[in-house]
Amino acid sequence: MPVPQSGFSPTETVTDCARGLTVAVLGLGSIGLRHARNCLSLGATVVGVDPRSDRRRLASEIGVRIAEDRGAALDVATVAVIATPSVDHLDGLSACLGRVERVLVEKPLTHDPQTAGPLLERAKAAGTTVYCGFNLRFHETVAEARRLLDSGELGQILWASFVGSSDLRDWRPGQDIRAGYTNHPQAGGVLFDYCHEIDLAQHLLGPGTLSSARIVQSGTLGLQVEDIATMEMVHPDNVLSTIQLDYCSKPAIREARIRGARATLELDLLGRRLRLVAADGRLLHAAEGTGSFDLDYQAEMRALLCPESVAAGSGAAVESEALAGAEAGLSVSHLVTAARQSPLLQQQPLLAASS
Repeated sequence: MPVPQSGFSPTETVTDCARGLTVAVLGLGSIGLRHARNCLSLGATVVGVDPRSDRRRLASEIGVRIAEDRGAALDVATVAVIATPSVDHLDGLSACLGRVERVLVEKPLTHDPQTAGPLLERAKAAGTTVYCGFNLRFHETVAEARRLLDSGELGQILWASFVGSSDLRDWRPGQDIRAGYTNHPQAGGVLFDYCHEIDLAQHLLGPGTLSSARIVQSGTLGLQVEDIATMEMVHPDNVLSTIQLDYCSKPAIREARIRGARATLELDLLGRRLRLVAADGRLLHAAEGTGSFDLDYQAEMRALLCPESVAAGSGAAVESEALAGAEAGLSVSHLVTAARQSPLLQQQPLLAASS
């Protein structure tokens, strides 16, 4: 039995709900181009800005209007998407205040939550609503997990675990990962890159308080930042969660397990599968999604640009509340920053592991 589709179902076509809107996309790298395409597919006009001519050319080829500078893009926009390197997120957000109605800041919201807090208060005063780009909230297995948790079928929630594991070199083949934002001493590292899992823990279990963290530099990627991390958090009703992250191993894993007194919920985010297993071992519910990460991103953009259309749509995750608010992004940044205060432990890799 398929999981209810998050966002657009494969047979659902929504092409013009954002017609009449102009969206400024600040940063036209891979994620900026993805957001630009999705905005265009919804009927919006997209104005883009990026310092690199090759990115401007690619954006222009898909129908993005290239602005001379950020100010020119914001002058004509109602909505903005900030997809610049994360060290520049707050600067971009500050420029948006009072000029656009809504802003989506790609994750992580910031590497500097102390500065971000007052800026978000200024955004409220200026009438600019800020969201953070946690697209996994629109994943259909996550939507189904929320439904099952709300139903009480698991009984008392005892603990949960979240795993995100892959090889960073597969994310950006042909690029020197040591020269990119991932290796930035303040804004890089696996905790910021894989902070989706931290948001998922709070999205499903409620706000978390960090109880312990360990960060490790494996040495296999040549990075100066952590590429392995473990976090432990405490959620409401003293529910415990562990988050295990790395981007130096294969094959890729993205899973979650939520243990209840009556049943256990198992999520495979890459396979888009979900299982609910009773305490006596009986399989109570099995579901396999028919969506894709592309559809998750489309659903996120639809929630940002077309909240009225989303409210009238079908599917558990086609609701505007799935869109992560600024507070969720700020909370994750605080947790990551606290976890990164742990001493950086170093491993001594085998020479064979470098290939």
